[in-house]
Amino acid sequence: MASPQVIDYTHAEPPAAGAVLEVADGIYWLRMPLDLTGLDHINLWLLADGDGWTVVDTGMKSARIQELWQQVFADGMAGRPISRLICTHFHPDHMGLAGWLQAQSGAPLWTTRREWLFGRMLYLDAQDTAPEWYIEHFRRVGLSEAACAELRRHGYNNFRKMVSAVPEQYRRLEDGDSVQIGGRDWRVITGFGHSPEHACLYCDELGVLISGDQVLPRITRISASIPRNRTPTRCRSTSTASTTSPASPMTRWSCRHTACPSAACSGV
Repeated sequence: MASPQVIDYTHAEPPAAGAVLEVADGIYWLRMPLDLTGLDHINLWLLADGDGWTVVDTGMKSARIQELWQQVFADGMAGRPISRLICTHFHPDHMGLAGWLQAQSGAPLWTTRREWLFGRMLYLDAQDTAPEWYIEHFRRVGLSEAACAELRRHGYNNFRKMVSAVPEQYRRLEDGDSVQIGGRDWRVITGFGHSPEHACLYCDELGVLISGDQVLPRITRISASIPRNRTPTRCRSTSTASTTSPASPMTRWSCRHTACPSAACSGV
């Protein structure tokens, strides 16, 4: 039996809260806290982009994370503004502060169509009580009546509580697109299963993939069942474009819940 591949981390320690750490030429790592069961942080990225910065993912809406962003504005961006926001997917720890950061900077949001549509839909879908179809979905997949009662108590669509207003407009990213960031080409690679149209960003020149939640080094990413979809969910981890990526053993993968970025991350 072949031995498992060991993840080779390029940095021993993560950046302190509110600080940034350069992990490759023009790519800076920042970490924001999370207060979620089993998850206590998220990794976000600043990409030097001419006279400004491209931000990849934003963190969840909270006073603490907004305070840390203000610290990054003051100390970590060399006086240059945010010129673009890219969200890999709609989940609140990734898109949660897109609206707030847009209000601070005026920067446009770039994301895939399905991620924007799902985030916008959930932000607008406010209901006082859990609808019956929602409870019935979980009853059909095996939840007990006690668990269904707990779902009712917990309420419906807590997404809105965890995000600032999802922007009303966006710039669409599609699989195979080439995005110029800091004079370099970054290729969009979409994946499915964890979210509707998750966007990863790959720079061949640097050998760096920003993978969002599509590639994780330790935990198993969620493949969610969507109650609104009455047909089976298709779970595809990568697109056709990604199968042709030159992801050599030295490719650096920027993962969400790592202790730090790794020099090789496969078999997740």
